Order: sequence, then C-alpha cells, then structure tokens
Amino acid sequence: ALRALAQHDCVATLELASKLNTENRRDEAYRKVIEIISVQSFTDTREETLRSAVGRISSKKIKSEAIHKIISIIGRNIDKARWADKISPLISEIETPNLACEFLIRDFAIRVELEQMPDVTVFCERLFKLIEKVDSKLEVIDLYFKAVEVLAKCDINEANRFYELGRKLKEEVNPNTSE
Repeated sequence: ALRALAQHDCVATLELASKLNTENRRDEAYRKVIEIISVQSFTDTREETLRSAVGRISSKKIKSEAIHKIISIIGRNIDKARWADKISPLISEIETPNLACEFLIRDFAIRVELEQMPDVTVFCERLFKLIEKVDSKLEVIDLYFKAVEVLAKCDINEANRFYELGRKLKEEVNPNTSE
C-alpha cells in the first residue's frame, strides 16, 4: 500500500507511515518512502518529503542505511543532476563510517559523470577523514579501490595514490597476497 500511495502522494504516505504502531515499523516505512521517492523525478515536494522521512527515522542504523541507499538510487535516476545537490548534505547524518565513505564516493562519481568538475582535493581529504573512522582494514581496502575507480576518470595521480594505499594495506593484512 505504501509503494502505490508514495508514487502518487508522498506527503500522504509519510503521514500513513507515522501512524504505524511500533517505532521499528515506522522506521522501515520511512525507509521505504525514501526509496520510492528517490526513484522518481525531482520536485521540491518530493525533496521536502524525503528530508522529512529521513528526519523521522529514530534508529541510527536504519537512518544511515536509508541515506546510503538514496545515493545508489539517485545514481540511476534520470533526474540525478537535480537530486545530487539536494542530497549531498545528508552525508552528515550517516553514522556508520563505511556507509558514509561509500556515500561520498558515489556522490563524487555522480558529479564526475555529470561533468560538474568536483574538487578532487576536497574529496580526498573528506574521504581520508571518514576512512580513519572505519574499523575493518578489509573495508578500508575496499573503499580505497572504490575510490580508485572514480578517481581514474578525473585524476590519474590520485587514483594511483589510492591504489597504492589499498595495495599496501592488502599486503599488510595478507602478506601472501600477490599482485
């Protein structure tokens, strides 16, 4: 019912979600509303409703996952150029470090694809600060290599630097790893 209603009246869907009887059910409904809105074309009402839904999620984990999902969906949205600037600030609400890193990388990739000429230095500085908070070395390795993919499209020197960081950390974690 939420899916069908959200495609036509996202504000009413948000109100319906708010009436569910448990916090977890409401959070999951808000997440569903966010996902449904994210696939649609951009309007100011949809953006306001999406932000409202994000703000209503109580669980930090569900909120982080929902925001992370937005950037994945927006990346495939025909209206991604209009959505991108509106959703980028949501990174500050992601409390799971690896999800924040992935959000930042995907946001940067969208901007590169749209030829917006994002600032590589700022991206790298922000990514390094976020990576410092990631506990798993294996996740850090994965993040370095994801950054390489997008940086290779706009700054080969930075791509090489991230590749070397990932390769060295991979060797440190598993010394028997060959190139």
